[in-house]
Amino acid sequence: MQVTVEKVDDINYVLSGTVATSIIDAKAQELRDKAQTDGMEVIGEAAERFEQEAAGQIFNEFINKGIEEAKIPMETLLGQPGLKKYEKRADQVFFEVDLATSPSINTEVDYSDIIPSFEKPK
Repeated sequence: MQVTVEKVDDINYVLSGTVATSIIDAKAQELRDKAQTDGMEVIGEAAERFEQEAAGQIFNEFINKGIEEAKIPMETLLGQPGLKKYEKRADQVFFEVDLATSPSINTEVDYSDIIPSFEKPK
């Protein structure tokens, strides 16, 4: 799994990178095996749901790796990450994700010099 983090401005980031389809396939097989040991029959649509679930879990791991790599504190994230691009390639999947964080505001500034003067009318 390769993740590249680009800081767009003070609050926006773009995570992009690829995940090998073999990783997603292995995760789907792991989910199928667990379901079969629990007594579920894995055929047809159920098998497709395991693939979707595996892709979702890998996507979450991709986002978490990007957040960790960029050293973004979780409490500063605003909303959900936005999937900008999802592209299946020969042996990998390309993701591009937008992240927004809350701005940092310095409240230690002395504002007295920018307050306009005012004289109360008589």
